[in-house]
Amino acid sequence: MRKGLALSALLAVAGVAFATPAFAYTSPGSPSGYVNDFAQVLSAGKTQELDARLAAFEQATSNEITVVTVPSMDGDYIENYAAKLFEEWGIGKKNTDNGVLLLLALEERKLRIEVGYGLEASSRMK
Repeated sequence: MRKGLALSALLAVAGVAFATPAFAYTSPGSPSGYVNDFAQVLSAGKTQELDARLAAFEQATSNEITVVTVPSMDGDYIENYAAKLFEEWGIGKKNTDNGVLLLLALEERKLRIEVGYGLEASSRMK
């Protein structure tokens, strides 16, 4: 009798695990510079100023920082959304993986900083 209950409980848990919806990443669009304000929260002047500063930062360090605002992640998790966007856009140099993504999702009120592996290693050495 106990084996039957345990098996039923296990199958119920497995059913819930398989029934959990997987959120599919939806791209916000193509990048148009270092600052991509898809949520339209920044003024044109502020976007241009940040873009110029981030371009100068890349010139000085070769590290690439991209800022992205999205109105919503459509139910996705911030960790997944940021990782997929980082990969899709290829942020950072391919041979050094030295990119940083600053993602702001307004509806969810979430912020994520995604860092390329090349920068993770150098920050651990310090």
